[in-house]
Parts: sequence; structure tokens; C-alpha cells
Amino acid sequence: MTLNELIERAKKISRKYSSGSIPLWMNGEEVDLVLHDVDDQRGLHISLEVVKKPMELPEVRLRQEICICCDNKRKIDELLMRGIVKDVTYSVPSCDVKLSLHCFGTKGETGDWLVLDEQYFWRIMQADWHKALKEQGKIIMI
Repeated sequence: MTLNELIERAKKISRKYSSGSIPLWMNGEEVDLVLHDVDDQRGLHISLEVVKKPMELPEVRLRQEICICCDNKRKIDELLMRGIVKDVTYSVPSCDVKLSLHCFGTKGETGDWLVLDEQYFWRIMQADWHKALKEQGKIIMI
């Protein structure tokens, strides 16, 4: 594809809508494109750099959080006895934990988080989601 072809395709898309200020998405994430002109032994060409935009995450208010891991076996077993956790499986040599909750039937595994939200509902939060929220300071403990 040439630079002119890229410009032409972008113009066609922007004409289709009332505004050309439509965000670019790649693999489910908003991105920016940076074009670099490069002149080397192959001649002049354009190098395209894809820059992911950091996604602004919502604030989450939690009363309690427990990492799903063998270190928290006692806390998880307590939730099992209280009927919050439906079932739990511990793998001894690898220290893997798998569990599911009664209320929503959701499943979690090692690295995920059991969280008690502000309405006193226990939920499972995926590890990558928890990490992103933590990095942006969006987890507020109440």
C-alpha cells in the first residue's frame, strides 16, 4: 500500500460519516498512528508506528479483596464454609487454585481476585483487569 492509497481510503471512510474525527481501534484498543519517512538502501518509504492509547478506567470501590492463590487458602476456605464460594480446587505441587462463586456462577483461578464490592456482593475480578485498575489508582478501598 502506498501513502496515497492510505490517504484515499481514510478520506472515503471520513466522507461516509459526518465527521472525520473517528477514533482508530486495533485489537479492541484505541491507537494512534505515527508515520516516519525513512530513506535507506531500499529508497524512500514510510514506516508506520502503532501507539496504544492508555484506556481510562472507571473507579471501583471495594470493601475487601483477596488474591486467589494458595497463600490465601484459609480465607478462601472460610468463604467456602460461609457458602459464598461454591467449590474450590487446590493443586498441591503447582499451587494452582480454581474456584467458582454461588451468586453469579463465575469462575476464577490463580492470580484472579475475589472482591467484595460496596453493595456487599462477592465477585471475581480477572487478574489483568485488577492490575490495570491498580496501576491507574482506580481501586478505592472503603
